[in-house]
Amino acid sequence: MKKNEKKKYSLLLIIITFMISASAYLFNINKKEKYVNCIARMVYVQGAITQHLTLSFMFNRDDLSGVVHIEGVQLQSNVSEGFINRNIHFSYKKNEENFILTATEVRTIKGESLSQDEIQRTFPAFYSTANSKITYTISGQKNEGYLFLIAGTPRFFCEK
Repeated sequence: MKKNEKKKYSLLLIIITFMISASAYLFNINKKEKYVNCIARMVYVQGAITQHLTLSFMFNRDDLSGVVHIEGVQLQSNVSEGFINRNIHFSYKKNEENFILTATEVRTIKGESLSQDEIQRTFPAFYSTANSKITYTISGQKNEGYLFLIAGTPRFFCEK
């Protein structure tokens, strides 16, 4: 092989390697994760009732389903009234930033001591009753997490 031909082949090999590397990089940047997870910690006050809550969301982008685990304590006039500990399995439909979540199953977990009536008084039906719906607008906040809104009003921040 002549010196010029070796240079051409070397240059061609470098260009092909660069193109493959660039394609792989761009593919990985545009590839969305199958699961989106986030955690929200909050204190909710309604009259004399105070709830210290943690909500852990997991969205499966492939089959448009997910689960939210909610746990926490409820206080009445600063005295413990009981604990909530449950998983809400859901399906969802997405329209831009609007997510319509439909509870498919509500599972209480060992340790939950609040009555169903108490939970229904203080939480939207989605968190207590199968086939109930809730619509959140979920707005990505750079790489920090997601802001969950209902009717334009921020409800909680869910961090990645």
